[in-house]
Amino acid sequence: ISSLEELAEGQFREVITDPIADANKVKRVVFCSGRFYYDLYAEREKLGRDDIALVRIEQLFPLPVEQLKEVVAKYINATDFVWAQEEPKNMGAYGYILMNFDLVKWRYVGTPAYAAPASGSHTRDRKRHNEVIAKVFE
Repeated sequence: ISSLEELAEGQFREVITDPIADANKVKRVVFCSGRFYYDLYAEREKLGRDDIALVRIEQLFPLPVEQLKEVVAKYINATDFVWAQEEPKNMGAYGYILMNFDLVKWRYVGTPAYAAPASGSHTRDRKRHNEVIAKVFE
């Protein structure tokens, strides 16, 4: 996804704030990690939502707490802070985020806890994945 210029001259960023969201319009800030961001971004574009900012946490350990504080401070009108993940609640980074960043009251959006990360069915997996994305934008 990165341009050649970014690869040649850029640098690793622990937190990537939303490049297009107008901070004054944002009511919900959605934090996520990994490629799930691109699915959320595509849905936001499809829905034309400008009240939701998508923030990527690219480095989970050590958690860049100061950068996250700056992100929270940027969105002064936000009242809903979401951690979104496609992994089950008992997997992925949600528990770690809860333990290490308590500046906001998190709302979890993802699948419930499961014994295994895979559903065992591609159809069921896509259904769960799409349900999580829909919940982010409710």
